[in-house]
Amino acid sequence: MGKNSLSQTGYDTRTNEFLFSLNIALLVRLVNARTSFSNLESRLQWRINRTFGLNLHSYVGAYAAFLVLAIVLAVCIFAFLRLCSASLLGAKVLRSVAGIISVAALPICWLYLTRLYSPPVLPNPPHVMLLMELGGAIVCTALYLLVKWPLPVWSSVLLLILHFGFWGWLFVGGPYFWRAPEQLVFPVVSLCACIAWATYMAQQRSTVTTSAGSDRE
Repeated sequence: MGKNSLSQTGYDTRTNEFLFSLNIALLVRLVNARTSFSNLESRLQWRINRTFGLNLHSYVGAYAAFLVLAIVLAVCIFAFLRLCSASLLGAKVLRSVAGIISVAALPICWLYLTRLYSPPVLPNPPHVMLLMELGGAIVCTALYLLVKWPLPVWSSVLLLILHFGFWGWLFVGGPYFWRAPEQLVFPVVSLCACIAWATYMAQQRSTVTTSAGSDRE
């Protein structure tokens, strides 16, 4: 295997792990922000607003504080994944679960939050239908992981876009999307994490196939 192939594989691995980390960090921070008061986030919000001469309760500082803490958490998760992936077993486990978690994390987060709070202005389809969609997405991801996925790349990407487009529509409030467009960051990062994982898995399979062909020669 050439140096370029090794470099590309390492880049795909790091990209996959970082986007996975960022996806999880954003959703963890969202649940934390919705369910508990964070004195650290409030102080950071006021400090940012004061630095830029804004009202202390401005949403600019709130969004910036949320993002800063999410990135810090993402870096911590990424560092932990880097340590785990140093071992063969850790790398194998990460490859197996990362895609399924990336597909399911956003829907599970939305279902959990709507179970706690159900604002009347948000769309709230029957949860049986939502669980069926989520189950179908997990099954499709498992089939891809097991190399039993029958559809071509373009249709697979389209299904991912439809999956996260639907849950993103729920996240931003359906027809009330103009009230919280910043919430689009969650489905967008989740989609990117899934595509990075799928690309990484394809690269790994290609590397194995190439190595097997070289050995036979």
